[in-house]
Amino acid sequence: MGDLPVKRILIRIVTVLATAAAPSTAAVRGSYTPDDYTLHLYHFDGDANDAVSSSPIHLTPAYGATVTESSYEGFGTALNTYEGSSNTSANQPIAYVDEVSISNFTGLDGAFTFEAVIRPAGSIPNHMQIISGEDDSTSTRGWQFRINTSGQLEFIKLTGTQETFAAALPTSGDHAWSGGQWFHAAVTYNGQENTAGNLKFYWTRLDSGASEANLLASFQMSADLLSYPRIDFAVGNEGRDYSGENFEGLVDEVRISSIARGPEEMLFAPGGVPPVIVSQPSDVRVRTPNSAVFEAVFESPTEPTAVWYRAGQSVELPVEPSGGRILSEIVYDAQTQRYTARLVFTETLVSDAGFYYCRISNASNVQRSSSAARLLVEGLIAYWTLDASDYAGGVYVDTVAGRPASVSGVPVFVEGADGSSLGAVQIGADSGLAVTEPLDLTGGTGAMTISLWAQRPSGLSSGSDVQMETWPEGTLLSVEGGLSSGSRWQHICVVYTGTSARIYVDGVFRAEGAYGLPMDTTAQLTLGGGIGGVEIFEGRLDDVRIYNYAFSSEEVAQVYYEMTGVGVCLLGHTSSYDLTGPAGAPDCVVDLYDLAMFASVWLEMYTLPDLAGLASEWLRCTLYPTCN
Repeated sequence: MGDLPVKRILIRIVTVLATAAAPSTAAVRGSYTPDDYTLHLYHFDGDANDAVSSSPIHLTPAYGATVTESSYEGFGTALNTYEGSSNTSANQPIAYVDEVSISNFTGLDGAFTFEAVIRPAGSIPNHMQIISGEDDSTSTRGWQFRINTSGQLEFIKLTGTQETFAAALPTSGDHAWSGGQWFHAAVTYNGQENTAGNLKFYWTRLDSGASEANLLASFQMSADLLSYPRIDFAVGNEGRDYSGENFEGLVDEVRISSIARGPEEMLFAPGGVPPVIVSQPSDVRVRTPNSAVFEAVFESPTEPTAVWYRAGQSVELPVEPSGGRILSEIVYDAQTQRYTARLVFTETLVSDAGFYYCRISNASNVQRSSSAARLLVEGLIAYWTLDASDYAGGVYVDTVAGRPASVSGVPVFVEGADGSSLGAVQIGADSGLAVTEPLDLTGGTGAMTISLWAQRPSGLSSGSDVQMETWPEGTLLSVEGGLSSGSRWQHICVVYTGTSARIYVDGVFRAEGAYGLPMDTTAQLTLGGGIGGVEIFEGRLDDVRIYNYAFSSEEVAQVYYEMTGVGVCLLGHTSSYDLTGPAGAPDCVVDLYDLAMFASVWLEMYTLPDLAGLASEWLRCTLYPTCN
């Protein structure tokens, strides 16, 4: 769908919150607020609890570690893992939790961001662990993020093949190492294995006036952290034996994220706090031409903007507005103090099907993208009229989506099922047969309906002439004598529900059986025969339609009625007094046939209403959708 035309979408602010002007100079933002990518967040303000409630992993301070030391201005208190002379334990200060899976600390694609605010006390007497995931067993070690004794910021990948990455801390400039000063340290990994720059270090002095985190170095890590080992997660020390690698100083604002955050997404931004998405858009399934709505709920302290995109396009461009049929808006709820970004299709088309996501920004200059939600649209996906007017250049034209069906020989056009001149095609061994280009028959819905009209010439056998075959071969269902010989056009409809299939002839149900559609429903169709030009239908075809949903019996009857003006007898719509008919089955008319059966079991059919009821229904016709 990359070739669809796209333009900038209309943004309509319905109600906005009055906000203060954005700060004019760069500054440290203050404590983090959890967003959709925050896995764990520790403020260390009086305790070591996890600030993300969806999957809490609480830390226990031990061996002299405390959370009562004053932190950087506006950050409350911090974790103190400075050993000090009062600690007589063999172990050193730490905040930790035992036995958790590494998968709790990365995104589904393996991406992560480990970051913290730190204040080293002075010199570097030992390796000083900032954040680590380890275990006493050498086979289940995860990672170490630390300052090593060589004055380097270091990340060690311990799962799978061990890798070590290190960069010297600056000794001059705005972000120079200095004991007693506050710094922001981070390591990010984007989940793209063995690609250049997939691992990045950031090192930023908090009072430097930086407008974003300072990139220290980039590396190439060969593979993700393994997801399955269970490790001891620790802050301020290694999670293995707690002795020898404590952080000599204070640690605060530890944030673990499921993505590789950019430098503008950390503590430093000129515009203040970025938007936070609190509710993602959900998948929508709708039948044309009904409406469809996607919503993303978010918080923002400053006036936001939102732009919706369609995923999977070769170039990322906003969704195209279309004369009021597609619109975007932001609605503010004063009670919850939240915004809702909405993408509205007031009238859906099959071509609207796809994945959509929203990108939100505000005065912070930080963008947040929602997850992509799927729009499944049920409707008519292909329509070959087989009229002479829709034949050109050797192809039958699909009047819905323009998909050509390449024709063998020179087709012979005849009178159509609706009586129109040259409105159908005569199929022969050397002409009229056509093959479509590949198309997705279901568009992800898992169901479909094929509708067509056929006329069988006189003189041919009327055996099993309507058949459906299993995938890839083998007869599943057949209708004996489904098509009569002669000049009468008949409607054939095959309905696939995903687990079963039904055949209808002239609007009447004829057969049903188990039928599973393949996972991949993209295929070429042969109109008028089998694959490779075998089993040619020696007759006439008209009005071939494909829908990507399963028709009900009423919908099948409606198609037949629209072409013929003749109603169909559906048992779900007939009278309880319609007991039989000329063919020995209910015919949607209460008449002498039904009276005779009623009389033959007089006083025996206790469940049947009385004769007065039958009289009240006398000669009532219940053909669907109406009687002639």
